[in-house]
Formats: sequence, structure tokens, C-alpha cells
Amino acid sequence: MSMTMSRRGRWAAFAGLGVAAALTLTACAPPGASTEETPAPTDSAPELATGTLKVGFLSPTSGNFAIAGQEMLDGWNLYWEENGNDAGGVTIDTIAEDDAGNPETALTKAHKLVEQDQVDIIVGPLIASTASAVNQYTTPLGIPNLHPVAASNDLTQQNWNEFTVRTGSMGSTQSTYPGGEWAATEGGYKKAVTLCHDYSFGWESCAGFVQGFVANGGEIVQQIWAPNTTTDWAGYAAQVQSALAGGADIVFLALAGGAGGPGFLTAYLDQGGDISKVLANCCAADQGTLRAMGDRVIGMKSVSYWAE
Repeated sequence: MSMTMSRRGRWAAFAGLGVAAALTLTACAPPGASTEETPAPTDSAPELATGTLKVGFLSPTSGNFAIAGQEMLDGWNLYWEENGNDAGGVTIDTIAEDDAGNPETALTKAHKLVEQDQVDIIVGPLIASTASAVNQYTTPLGIPNLHPVAASNDLTQQNWNEFTVRTGSMGSTQSTYPGGEWAATEGGYKKAVTLCHDYSFGWESCAGFVQGFVANGGEIVQQIWAPNTTTDWAGYAAQVQSALAGGADIVFLALAGGAGGPGFLTAYLDQGGDISKVLANCCAADQGTLRAMGDRVIGMKSVSYWAE
């Protein structure tokens, strides 16, 4: 990266695709720089950074999470197309890589971006397991890592560090815990079965719901776990149907986006499932699911506060 810098800055969190400000701050603050601002000279205006900022962008554009991964990349590209490919006078050069939603692949691609492409910052990946793998690599190197989607609580709680910023909406449990509270109180549900992806994001999302539900008098009658590589959902739908027939009055669905939401819901509805008994987390009811399922999911509930 070639830049002119006259003072140290701070890089801060930003929301949604308001990336220009954050990347400008990153450009002005080399990794390891102090977080305290040096007072500006009184005799002249501060000199602005110039040059190119190399951004490594990781998302799954193939595999089970390709729908969400492509939308993540499209959103990034759309911002720069609409606002110009620079931030505060610094040209943004994005190098995108497909991690296929696989932690080993994501780590290999991160090594390539840092060691061969010499990127200054990494944006992504999308799912929690890949994000954690990449973050453990970039943090000791002082490479800033921005997470617009990955919701793993550990990224900004237990494993917090000054080089990691969650620019997305929430951690895994931030909406599922109150979702559990709502289900047991205002929703009037007494017994629940859960179906969640069997990796960190699914565990955390499910734990939030379970804690909120049980703390308010609800009972968990069964917990079902599906690998995040699952493509055949018929067996899982049958297990949910059995639990509902056996006394559960709601199923909490915590999936990581991509093909999982449409896959399970199609199997569930094809087996005669009642959509009104489904309470989904953010990603099982995201825009990809709603587009794919259309009117079939009218009546489904979600703990999230937006789908797009």
C-alpha cells in the first residue's frame, strides 16, 4: 500500500454498507498504531492519506451458502459502484475470494490474500466457523478484519481484540434470546423443539432461544442438530413433525442462511407441516428464503427485525 500519512487516526465500527468512513480511518491508521489521536498542527491543515488500499474480501460464492455469500459480495460492490471507488482520497482495490463456507478453504484464501496479494484489510468471511478461523490468523499479524455478516459472539466478546470490528447487525444470541422470551410469554407457547445447524453459530443461536424460553417457563422437548453441509432435509423435517405430534407446539429453526432455510421449509411443508408453528432465526428467514418460498411461508414467524 502506498500512502502519505501525517497523523495517526482511529478506525471505528460502522453499520451496514457505510464503509467509506471506516475504510478511510483504516487507511490512515497502520496496524498497531496508537488509538490516541495526535493533536493536529496549528499552523497547517492535516495532510490527507493518498494511494491505494487493498481489501481482501472473503465470502462463500459456491457451496451451501452461495446465495448469501453472493449477496454479501454484491452489496459490497454495489456501494462502490454507486459512490465511487475511493474513500477520503484513497482508491479501494478489492480482491474477492470464494471460501465455499469451509474453514480450511477460508484460511487458505486468507493466507493468499495477505501473503501474496498484500492486502491491508480483510472483509468477511460470512459464516461463524470461517470467520473465526480467519480472525485467529489475521489478529496476530495486526491485519484489520471487518465482519459485515458473521455473528459469532466470540468475535467481539470472549475473543475481542482491537483489530476486529463487527459491522453487521448483531451477535448470534442478540435476537434469539428475546425470541425465546416472546415465545414463552406473549406467544403463549409451552413446549418447543429446536432444529439448528451443528456448528458455532447454530449452537449460539439455539442457546439464546433455549435460555430465553426456559427462563420464562417454557420446556424444550427435543433438540435436533444438522451439519451445515446438509442438503437433504426430509429426515430432519420428519423428526420435527414427530416432536410436534408428541406435544411440542412450536419449532425454533436456527440455520445459517443459504440453501438451508428453503431446503428445510420445503421438506417440512411437503410433509404437511404447519408453517404457523415455525419460529425462525435471522438467517432461516432471510431474503433468499422468502424469495425461494414465496406464499408458502406466509404465517411463519422470525426473531429478526428485517429480512433484506
